[in-house]
Amino acid sequence: MVALRDILPGPKERLAVIGTSGSGKTTLIQRLLDIDPDPITIIVDSKPDEAWEPRQWWDTRKSKHNRPVLLPHLRIRMLRPGVYVYRPDEPPYADPRNQVLFSRILRRGKLTLVFDELNDFANGSYVLPSVNKLFRQGRSKQVRIIAGFQRPSGLPIGALSEITAAVVFSLRRIEDRQRLAKDLHPGLISKPPGNTAGHDFFFWTAQDDERLRIVRQGGARGQGGQGEQGEQA
Repeated sequence: MVALRDILPGPKERLAVIGTSGSGKTTLIQRLLDIDPDPITIIVDSKPDEAWEPRQWWDTRKSKHNRPVLLPHLRIRMLRPGVYVYRPDEPPYADPRNQVLFSRILRRGKLTLVFDELNDFANGSYVLPSVNKLFRQGRSKQVRIIAGFQRPSGLPIGALSEITAAVVFSLRRIEDRQRLAKDLHPGLISKPPGNTAGHDFFFWTAQDDERLRIVRQGGARGQGGQGEQGEQA
């Protein structure tokens, strides 16, 4: 069985949550954050998405923190414990605040950083250097990263090399599945079998990279819930 706690990345890990719009990415990330929030969590909401509006989703009965608030400033070392939402200007990759924010997050360390849509910080073969540096060096600073994105084929080559685990919902485009099959596991060329409407997904980890498990969300709802697991050749 696969519990939500099994999917939650550790302090030095990077979790990719991959799927098309409406597949269940944001809902799953919200559930993971409710289980074990860091003292400081910063959510990069580049859409912006109504799902990240303060207290639309945060369960204060189960959490150590009050409801999320918009990031008040970029002085990361001065932030009090809590959950903060950062919304870059359009286009997200061109906002000059990004470089300051991500560099300071790396220097501070020991927090959780969530990208609601990682593709927004890549432009063709170009990815923000500060984002690239976070993925490469954040592990030593205990920056836990959860990165959601819709189009893996739109990310620069090598962008998935630092991923330690991945949740993969159904992807319609064959080029997206081909990219994941090449970079992570050959079984990801297929869509998750079973109830796609119920937001079933594949779960892969670099630690056990030959194994591809299937999580059926009918049994994975709620904190610490479990889903069925299977193998994909």
